[in-house]
Amino acid sequence: MFNGGTGTGVGLQGFTGVGDDSIIANFQFNQLANCPDVRCVQADAPTDAAGVTYITWIGATPGQPGVGTRDPFRKWGGYAGDIPVMVLGFKLQGKLTSAAALGSYTAHVKSLDFVGGRTTAPNQGELVNNLDINPVQAAIGTPYKYHMDFDNNGIVNQIDLNFIKAHNNHKCNFPQVN
Repeated sequence: MFNGGTGTGVGLQGFTGVGDDSIIANFQFNQLANCPDVRCVQADAPTDAAGVTYITWIGATPGQPGVGTRDPFRKWGGYAGDIPVMVLGFKLQGKLTSAAALGSYTAHVKSLDFVGGRTTAPNQGELVNNLDINPVQAAIGTPYKYHMDFDNNGIVNQIDLNFIKAHNNHKCNFPQVN
């Protein structure tokens, strides 16, 4: 769950409640790009008889839980390292595989838009631009920066830089591909 805005600056955007507050996913502060309000990412399908369910961040593929299909209405900025996964109001302990121990996994979300959007200044969130690209370029060869390692290989390198550069000027309503 996301609560829709950031609590930076003691509730600066005024969002409160259950869910991560470091994910920027709101129309109120990002109207020019027609950004969607994302408060809850639903499971791909109902929990199966074995108690297994999947949440695919990119978007669910109907009839194939755990297989992602890009959903153009799931767009957000920012990043978070422990997003609460809730069922009937209770936070679950996660595990990445069926053999892993409960609590051994937390839900993580990264976005290429990790700079800006955490204040009340309008239209600063959910936009990838040089404010995001330049820090990635500067991070190459420096100590590890989790939020800039887009391929999760443990280092920030040219691959991460090429990836973010390919998304320069992308925002909620551009590009409109699915």
